[in-house]
Amino acid sequence: MEESKSLYLKVGNGLDKISKSLAQLSVFVMVMVVTIGVFMRYFMKSPLIWSDELAKYALVYMTFIGAPVALRSKGLAAMDLVVEKLPQNLKKVAQIIVYILEILLIGFLFYYSIDLLFQNSVKNQVSPGLQIPMSWVYFSLPFGIGLMLLQSIFLLIDELKGYKNNLGEIDI
Repeated sequence: MEESKSLYLKVGNGLDKISKSLAQLSVFVMVMVVTIGVFMRYFMKSPLIWSDELAKYALVYMTFIGAPVALRSKGLAAMDLVVEKLPQNLKKVAQIIVYILEILLIGFLFYYSIDLLFQNSVKNQVSPGLQIPMSWVYFSLPFGIGLMLLQSIFLLIDELKGYKNNLGEIDI
């Protein structure tokens, strides 16, 4: 039991580190491309056609890859006013229900993001400035949402294990 807990925590922490690194790389690319684009446009009088587009795509990747980091650290917006007023035993039950609903919603989004990725309108589309397949850009959706789904499952497992361990301490 302890080995499985350490395994899913290790996997979750590893995914978190990878997500943070990729999100930071996206921010770095975005800042560098915008800086170079501004320099070329205003100082060299020779604007880069692709700089704004690449900055937008870096922002998209940063958003979808950064979301699992925020989810894991509980940094996403949440309406927990009602839950905070509940007794301790009901708080845990409410949190488990929230995680289950979250997994269902994220699973729905994951399914349709993969469906979107394989639509002909996406597969056959090329970006105007960079001339790269738009499927590369759209890949950020299932990638980031898939990471969110995994992190949500790990959070649910952690909550369930905590709930199971505390059953003797609380009245239900």
